[in-house]
Amino acid sequence: MKQIISFYYEKFTKFFKNTKSNGFLYFIAFIESIFFPLPTDPFFIPYVLAQKKFYKLVLITSTFSVVGGGITYLLGSVFYQEISSFLFVKSPKIFSSVEDFNEKFEEIGYLIILIGGFSPFPFKITCFASGVLGINFFSFMFLSFVSRFSRFILVAYFIAKYGNKALDLIKDNMKKITMILLVILIILIFLKLTDVMS
Repeated sequence: MKQIISFYYEKFTKFFKNTKSNGFLYFIAFIESIFFPLPTDPFFIPYVLAQKKFYKLVLITSTFSVVGGGITYLLGSVFYQEISSFLFVKSPKIFSSVEDFNEKFEEIGYLIILIGGFSPFPFKITCFASGVLGINFFSFMFLSFVSRFSRFILVAYFIAKYGNKALDLIKDNMKKITMILLVILIILIFLKLTDVMS
């Protein structure tokens, strides 16, 4: 049994080390933003562990994730009125998530996109609901990239520095990290607005 595990471990490690296999990760990041039920992180982490040089990996993974999110935004923008009654009956959880997003957007505005792209909250819901609300597409794409890049660069940094021990650290503290970054962001926006008004 140990020999079998060792064999497959070596095969997977070799696969993740090969930069030609990165397309698989980018594809996962793309479809995760549209329909794939699993987050990109479990696929992203082995690549970081295997390749170490993660900056390009983070940049391209973030880009594919946001492009997929753009497609989901357009689906929400065009088709929500037609499928909202279907979701209400067949997928009440998705319908409820979209409605919750709409309410939170009314409360805190564009910050919800940053939170949705960074936090454990499904990014596809953030994208779809943004389309439903008719949020400015370019603002949505920019803020989505900022949030997704921030998430992936943070995960990659901790994984590259601390290895497998970082997995538990990220899992246990993702919500806290999200809140800290949100507070910093609010402070920066406040300082910027104060500077503009003065």
